[in-house]
Amino acid sequence: MYKILLLLMIPILNYGQSSEIKTNPILTEFVGQYDFFKKDPKATYEQKSLFTAIATTTDPTTKNISNDSTLILSRDSSAVYMIQNKKPMIFLKNPLGSWIAQENSPVPMKISGGYTMFGIMNVDDVLGIDYYTLYNIIETNAKSVSLQTKENNVTYPYVTITKEGQNKFFGIFMDRNKVPIKSGFFELGTINNIHTLKKAIFKDLIMDTNRQSSFEVFSIKKSKIPAQTLFPERVKLIFNVIK
Repeated sequence: MYKILLLLMIPILNYGQSSEIKTNPILTEFVGQYDFFKKDPKATYEQKSLFTAIATTTDPTTKNISNDSTLILSRDSSAVYMIQNKKPMIFLKNPLGSWIAQENSPVPMKISGGYTMFGIMNVDDVLGIDYYTLYNIIETNAKSVSLQTKENNVTYPYVTITKEGQNKFFGIFMDRNKVPIKSGFFELGTINNIHTLKKAIFKDLIMDTNRQSSFEVFSIKKSKIPAQTLFPERVKLIFNVIK
């Protein structure tokens, strides 16, 4: 039976960068799902989302398993609150690392950035990509843009983003040999007058081509939780505010 994955983080965007990658129309529109931080870089936002482990078509005994979640976003950090097995949990991520905490645990547990928490799919390593800083454009046309990393320690050295319609994008995420590892469908839109990512569906192309996970955002608003709260030593404050 599948379990739900909590990993989610927005990229740290370098809005001041001026280059070909910053002005590419497809990538600019795709990364525009985080434009709300341009207006107020110090703000935090609260998203209500639904995470789902999608049942495989090859195993009729599996079922979709969904969990509601609350996501607190700052420009470079995130905290995801959800109830797993009747236990409130928070997954916290900021530039210093990643942590998981249960409500009654005295100290959050630090985990590695690539750790797949509940064994389904790590969506964080896609949603957390800082395209402007980590990549260069190697090919582009009217419908797609192909990127190659400038760094040595990234999960996906090659990425291709294709625009498939209004506010709809498809991504292929590849290794250093350009072998596809993961695909993603992204739908952007406006929720509560804020332009944001509305839905994403990810498919694992290496381990199990039938395994998918998705999340859907159905509410977004400014949060009362300040960005400086998104640190492990203050995780109890997050529990108290969200629940």
